[in-house]
Amino acid sequence: MAKGEATLSNDFIYIGHLQSEIFALNLDHRVISRIEVEESFPSDVPLYTPFTGIDRKKDIFSDPSRPELIGFGKVEPSSSKVSKSKTGQILEELDTSANNALLGSLGPSVPFGQLDGNRPSTTIVDIRKKFAIGIDPKSERVTGTYPLGNVIMTTPIRDPRVVACFPRDIEVIDRSKEIAEVLGYSPAFLVIALARVYKGYCKKVIVTALPEP
Repeated sequence: MAKGEATLSNDFIYIGHLQSEIFALNLDHRVISRIEVEESFPSDVPLYTPFTGIDRKKDIFSDPSRPELIGFGKVEPSSSKVSKSKTGQILEELDTSANNALLGSLGPSVPFGQLDGNRPSTTIVDIRKKFAIGIDPKSERVTGTYPLGNVIMTTPIRDPRVVACFPRDIEVIDRSKEIAEVLGYSPAFLVIALARVYKGYCKKVIVTALPEP
């Protein structure tokens, strides 16, 4: 690493992908970052892998629907050790499962014109008490259902690991033991974000169903 690059490096923990974006916990600021990178970062990297961002891009496009967006020339897996308890603590700090509104509103999407960049576009929802996975009968896409405050939310799942595992001949699985058998692990937290604008709206999607750290 060049001397100049070191001052621009940032430390993260990988928690998912959405299209070309990397989603990560920013260890310094204890927030979720959405990262665009010039050099590709494999999407099959294990969850919770520490990595470093190198060559911070100051001219990245400003998007009011993604105020957490930052850019790097490249990112590299890091040898730094991050305790499971610290990672779990950050996830719990970011948890918004007690709120009725998801990412500031009640609906499944947000009009792009209402976004000004002053509201987070990502959140964490703790699903250790209750979670179900099913197939939406209209779109035939995999969805996640979970309690949020005193309401029940259903949100499309974009996590490729979950989508690939879920059988299409089952309408819904709502028992934690059965979910663990299908996915190979027990989901503990959801990474939920606004997807990129499409036809004037940003849909709320489940980026990743995270296991315990």
